[in-house]
Amino acid sequence: MTTLHTLNRSPADTQLFKQLLSTNRVGDTLLLLEDAVYYCIKNNLNRTIQDIEVFALKDDVHARGIPFEDSDVKLASYEEYVRLTERTDKLINWY
Repeated sequence: MTTLHTLNRSPADTQLFKQLLSTNRVGDTLLLLEDAVYYCIKNNLNRTIQDIEVFALKDDVHARGIPFEDSDVKLASYEEYVRLTERTDKLINWY
C-alpha cells in the first residue's frame, strides 16, 4: 500500500517532519506544499527520506522566489498533484 504525504510546514517545524519520517515507507511519495517548499533550498531536505519520491508544487516554489537547486526533488504542477493522488492508495496531510 503506497501513501502520498503532503507537507505544508516550513523546515522550522522539525517535530512535524520527524513524525512524517517515522511513517513513510519505501514506495511512498512526498509532496511539498506552501512553506514546505523551503525544503528545496539546498541542504534543507533531510536525505533520510531517500526511499521515497519527493515533489514540490511548482507554483509554491515560484511564489516564494526559491532558487530551485535540488535535483532530488521534482517540480509538480496542479495536474501532476492530481495524478499523484490517483496513483497512491491513500493520502496523509501533514499540517
